[in-house]
Amino acid sequence: MATPDETATTMSKPEPPQESSITAVNLRLPPFYPNDPALWFGQVESLFVTRRITSQDTKFAFVISSLQPEVAQEIRDILLTPPSKNRYDFLKSELIKRTSQSEQKRLRQLLTTEDLGDRKPSQLLRRMYQLLGDQQLESSILKQLFLQRLPTNVSSFSLLPPSKLTSTVWPRWPTKF
Repeated sequence: MATPDETATTMSKPEPPQESSITAVNLRLPPFYPNDPALWFGQVESLFVTRRITSQDTKFAFVISSLQPEVAQEIRDILLTPPSKNRYDFLKSELIKRTSQSEQKRLRQLLTTEDLGDRKPSQLLRRMYQLLGDQQLESSILKQLFLQRLPTNVSSFSLLPPSKLTSTVWPRWPTKF
């Protein structure tokens, strides 16, 4: 048992502060975009940068905690037995690979089902580029697909000769996609 002098000495000395490697970060990630997981990761990584989150394990935990159950089921194997190194990078690549539309589906959508709807023509064109992805397509084919999806009063530009159409309507239209 300590004497009263020993107790007074230990009580009067404050303990040195211990450094903690754990810092609580309040971060809420946006809902996962199953139609465009690469875009979602772009936004998430921007949030990580603003919060100075660099740890693979911390990023992994934030992403896992924000996934909807149906998305989490797609990566069940990774959740139950996560890799020992580069967890976040592995999770990111697998989520993109497993939840992205296949190239075949994207091209089918580009060729058959994508339409203007209530979007601006420029939005439709950007979406068509997105569906095309890394694939190459002759510019005249993409122009024709684009013009077919426009209302008749707008698509009347297609009556212009191709050289005039390119220089007046799309002065920076690429020759190859």
